[in-house]
Amino acid sequence: MEDHLYDRFCRRHQRFRKAMTRNTHREFRDEKFRRNVLRGEAVEAALRNMGWEVFVVLECKTHQSTKLLGRLLAFLDD
Repeated sequence: MEDHLYDRFCRRHQRFRKAMTRNTHREFRDEKFRRNVLRGEAVEAALRNMGWEVFVVLECKTHQSTKLLGRLLAFLDD
């Protein structure tokens, strides 16, 4: 099975405690983020359907480099 590294825009991630949407042009931003989430889910599903294993890296987790490196190495070792 092949590996694929994939990232997501964290500010809209549901478990990100600092999640936010600016009030200006809110309808536009909400729709843009909704499409981004759908596109990300579709890309991830397509990769899995092609036999890829997907490792999702959330931007908000990149500051925990030691922990992230451990998870990445474990993923690549499987």
